[in-house]
Amino acid sequence: MIFSSKIIKTLLLAAFIIPFYSFSQRNEMVSQMSTQLVRDFNEFHIKPRKIDDQFGRCIHELLLNSIDDEKVLFTKENVAELALLAVEIDEDISTNQLIYLNRFKEILKEAVNSGTTNVSSYFSQKTNLLSVQEFSASLNEDFADKANHKKKWNYVLRNQVLNRLVDDLSDKGYIYHNDSISMLVKQAEKSIQSAYLDYLKNLGIDEVLNEI
Repeated sequence: MIFSSKIIKTLLLAAFIIPFYSFSQRNEMVSQMSTQLVRDFNEFHIKPRKIDDQFGRCIHELLLNSIDDEKVLFTKENVAELALLAVEIDEDISTNQLIYLNRFKEILKEAVNSGTTNVSSYFSQKTNLLSVQEFSASLNEDFADKANHKKKWNYVLRNQVLNRLVDDLSDKGYIYHNDSISMLVKQAEKSIQSAYLDYLKNLGIDEVLNEI
C-alpha cells in the first residue's frame, strides 16, 4: 500500500496529540482525524477504499482479530452488538461521531474485568492433568455465549498450560527429577497466568484503549 507524506503526517499527528486531550476533547480529535484521513486517502491514495457498510465490517473484524484472536475476551452477544453498530461506522465518520468505537471501548473494559476474574479463578486451583473434558467444536472455534463464557476461558487457559508443559517436556537439555512434572506444571501455570493478567491489565489502560 502506498501512502503520501500528508497521510503519514496525519497519522503521526493523531498518535502524538490524542493521548494528551481530555475525554471529550479526545473524542472530538479522533473524529476529526478520522474524517481528515478519509479525505486524504480519497485524494492521495492510488486506489482509495470506498467508505461503506463493508468498510465498517472490516474495521470490526480487524479489531476483534487483533485484540481477541483466541475469541475468549468477548462473548457472542458482545460481538453481535458490535457487528450491528459496525455497519454504521461510515455514518459515524461522515457525521463526526464515535458511536461504534465508544461502545467497543465500554464492552472491552467489561471484558477485561471479566477476564481478569476468570483468569484469577482458574489459577486459584491446580491444573488437573488427568481430568477428561469434552468441548464442542463451536466452543473452540467461535465466541462463547454468556452462559459458556467462563467455560471458554477455562478451556483456553488449560490448553495454554498444557501446551507450555509439552514444550518444556520437549526440551532435550532438561534434566528430569522425580518431581519434574509437578514443578513444570507450576512453572507453566505461573507463566500463563502472568502473561494473561499483564495483557488484560494493558488493555484496561485508557491510553491503550484510545490508541486502539
